[in-house]
Amino acid sequence: MPAPPPDPWHGLMAGPVTLEKAENGELFYAVGMLRNQSNRQRFGVKVDLDLLDDQGEKVGSATDYTPSIVPGQEWKFKALVMERKTARAVLVNVTEQE
Repeated sequence: MPAPPPDPWHGLMAGPVTLEKAENGELFYAVGMLRNQSNRQRFGVKVDLDLLDDQGEKVGSATDYTPSIVPGQEWKFKALVMERKTARAVLVNVTEQE
């Protein structure tokens, strides 16, 4: 099996994703960072995350969106997690409006 490309999202580099509980209430969010390391502004950036349980089985998905990320800027995404069984979230895709 070939190794994945080192830059699958063409200059948008992701950091680790963590689960954070909202300060008030029972809501959880999948939170992470996406840095625009390209030399052009990126528009309509959307992250897709798989939500996994303790056994690593997919139990749901979550998304977040930002209108733009300028070169060198970091975007802290915060996707609402609706599935209570979620133990961790994994970033599976980053898309951009053409």
